Amino acid sequence: MGIGANFWNKQSNTDELESGSEPGYFLYAALIHEYNSQFRSEAELLYRRDKIHGINNPDEGKKSTGDGNVLTGTGLFANGSYELYSRRGFRPYVMAGIGVLTLAVDDKNNAENPLNDDGITYGIQIGMGARYKLGDAVNLSLNARYLKSKPVTLDGLKTEYDTSSLAFAVEYRF
Repeated sequence: MGIGANFWNKQSNTDELESGSEPGYFLYAALIHEYNSQFRSEAELLYRRDKIHGINNPDEGKKSTGDGNVLTGTGLFANGSYELYSRRGFRPYVMAGIGVLTLAVDDKNNAENPLNDDGITYGIQIGMGARYKLGDAVNLSLNARYLKSKPVTLDGLKTEYDTSSLAFAVEYRF
C-alpha cells in the first residue's frame, strides 16, 4: 500500500474553456499485487485539487476571475507496472492505468457568475519511476505521472483534466 503527495501539478483545459492554473496537489492510496519480481497490478484511489484562475468561455460568455476557483478530481484507477531491472534494491519501472474520475468545479467567491458543478468521466494515466527497497516490507517510490481525462461538461463548460505530476510514496507490504 502506498500513499503520497505531488510536488508539481498543472491543469489545463480544452480550447472551449480558457484557464490558467496554479500548482496543486494529489493524494493516493493503492492496494498492490505483485505477480512475480517484475509485474504488479494495483487498485488506486486518488484525490486531486487545483486552484484555477481566469476561467472564461468566449462562446457562452461565462467568466470567473476570482481566486476561489477550485477543480477537484476523485478517481479509482486500475494500474499495471513493469519493473525494468533490480540492482541492490533500486528498481525503475513504467506504469499505465485506466480509471473513472469525478471532476468538480467550484467558485464560491464569484458573486456574479459562480461555477459549481460536477461530472463523471474516465481517464488514462502513464508514468515512470523508481522504487527503493528499504526492507522486506517497505519501499520508497518516486514517480512522474501524466493523467488525461475525457472531456466532461461542467456548468456548461467543456472541461478535461490534463495534468503532469511528481509524487513520492512510502509503500508497505502486508
